[in-house]
Amino acid sequence: MGALLPVILGVLIALLPRVERGMFGPVRTFAVAAALSIVLADLLPSAVAGLGLWVVLSFGGAVILPGLL
Repeated sequence: MGALLPVILGVLIALLPRVERGMFGPVRTFAVAAALSIVLADLLPSAVAGLGLWVVLSFGGAVILPGLL
């Protein structure tokens, strides 16, 4: 549960308005990469252990479906 706060902060940084690209570009990239790595390395395995492989299907759908819309 301790990994939730860094993920939320990473997503919020990634969604900041793109006013100053020079300063926030690398920070935004790092925030997205950090949030994704925490999800893949900590949250997803914990969810799979608790709920089973349906979590992987739900995660895959959440990643793929927005791109199709």
